Amino acid sequence: MTRTAKIWAVLGAVAATTLAGWLLVVTAVYALGGLMTVRVVDRSAGFDLYLPVPMAVVDAALASAAIPAVYTAGLGGGLEVDGLGVDLGEVGPVLVGLLGEIDELPDATLVEVIDGRERVRVSKAAGKLRIEIEEPGTSIDVAIPARALARLADRVVD
Repeated sequence: MTRTAKIWAVLGAVAATTLAGWLLVVTAVYALGGLMTVRVVDRSAGFDLYLPVPMAVVDAALASAAIPAVYTAGLGGGLEVDGLGVDLGEVGPVLVGLLGEIDELPDATLVEVIDGRERVRVSKAAGKLRIEIEEPGTSIDVAIPARALARLADRVVD
């Protein structure tokens, strides 16, 4: 084998190993947390944004970012800025438990509100909690893996 052939063989082996490693990492990230998707369409501006986000990235962002002050009056709290979480009083644990059970529900529309030409629908479909907002000229669709909901709520709610 010539020197050039040896160099190409080593480079090929390094490239194959690197590709296999990245595929393993991507597969593990997806399998462990799933993929949250956000789609925003503004027909009047010709704007169409589709953003897939691995849940591992969402977890990391929640772990490293402070959530701004949130007013929770009527939910058992006041103005809370305590670290990452939001104090929802007695409602917090109930919310975390409820979100943890959504993965067990059959696919169905959970809530749908229609007001004139505007519509909001919250549903569970294909293992994801979907929030769809439609108004003339604009639509927003957010899909979050149902198995990750309790973990996310637990991080946000004190």
